[in-house]
Amino acid sequence: PITELGCVGGASALARAHDFLRGFPDARVLVIAVELPSLSMQRDDTTPVNLVASALFGDGAAAAVLTARGDRPGVRVLETLSHIFPNSTGALGFDLHEDGFHSVISKTIPALLKSEIVALVDRLAARAGLTRDQLTCFVLHPGGKKILGAVEDELGLPRDATQPSWDVLRDYGNQSSASILFVLHEWLTRRTPPAGSHGLLAAFGPGLTTEMMLLQWS
Repeated sequence: PITELGCVGGASALARAHDFLRGFPDARVLVIAVELPSLSMQRDDTTPVNLVASALFGDGAAAAVLTARGDRPGVRVLETLSHIFPNSTGALGFDLHEDGFHSVISKTIPALLKSEIVALVDRLAARAGLTRDQLTCFVLHPGGKKILGAVEDELGLPRDATQPSWDVLRDYGNQSSASILFVLHEWLTRRTPPAGSHGLLAAFGPGLTTEMMLLQWS
């Protein structure tokens, strides 16, 4: 089990499944993400942070099967990257009080992402001999409008490259770790990037942390 990673948990599970398959290429890995943020809803907390969290987060579940075999059309994982943003422990997460968990969502999150997102994506792409401008598909965790907007602005992305993330945010809200699997499903079922296209999968969670994966469509 992978716990306490919040919104980054689904991407981290995919990355660890990829690591496992590198050691055991004949295996299959089932990744399951289940989130029930409604269990921690604070009905008597009328602070702006809690109202935003209550409106943004939704219950959800998703699953994916990973294999090392490349004999089917789909998407391959080429590289992974995990990162903790310095001095960000108060940016996102929960505070535990006597009546349960209270959401922590700082206004500094977009600025924190902008401070390092370009360098992180460049580093990940370089591991496969690529540059950032060769990435055309962006599987982004729909953490919220400001988070998606900040990533788009800093990476200079057109809306078409991130539209599935906005669609999932509109239709389902932020389902924490399960959301990235919903977005990936949109890319696999509603989009048809040309074979050989490269993309980025990225999620952002408590810490502030990020898990990124370099993808290639086949």
